[in-house]
Amino acid sequence: MDVVSWDLDGTLYELPALERALMWLALKRLFRAPFRTWRELRWLGRHQRHHAAVRRRGGLDGLEAPWDASAWQDVADRWFPPGLRVVGLHPGARGVLDAIDAAGVRQVLVSDYVADAKLVALGLEDRFDAVFSGEELGVIKPSPLLFEHVCRTLQVRPDRLLHLGDRHDADGLSARDAGCQVRIVRPRDLVTLEVVTGWDAGLQ
Repeated sequence: MDVVSWDLDGTLYELPALERALMWLALKRLFRAPFRTWRELRWLGRHQRHHAAVRRRGGLDGLEAPWDASAWQDVADRWFPPGLRVVGLHPGARGVLDAIDAAGVRQVLVSDYVADAKLVALGLEDRFDAVFSGEELGVIKPSPLLFEHVCRTLQVRPDRLLHLGDRHDADGLSARDAGCQVRIVRPRDLVTLEVVTGWDAGLQ
């Protein structure tokens, strides 16, 4: 294996834990600035529903949201990084990242969303050789165009890229249809991967 690509949300940290952290953050912010908080929560909900609709259409048609992208990113960066600092990277993830590094395999991140601020919050800002954002590229999972772009950019054969993600209907379809290998994992699985003898043997 020449490259391992990682999904971020739901793979390297627990999504339910982030949802709980955001709920507590919302309660605090509602007390201090109710109007702004309600407005931003509506934006978060609209964005999530918009992405879900685009995903159902195959990840390509209509990705550009009907609101200003920079304004949306400001809202996202006000919410997700503080929540992720509470949740943190799943304990098993660092061991798997280290094992792949030790095997001499390049690691990249392939996320539907802009991930820079999230990676800083999780302490992973310098961990990946490259970071690919579907939102910035104009295509999200399950479209295979996302991984086709990744492989072209990295100059790697699709069958020499292994993607680790948490969703069959997104990560699985997108990577497999591009000719890549896929392993569906969730954060709790990373603890098992960390202690499995020969994990790095599968990267040869």
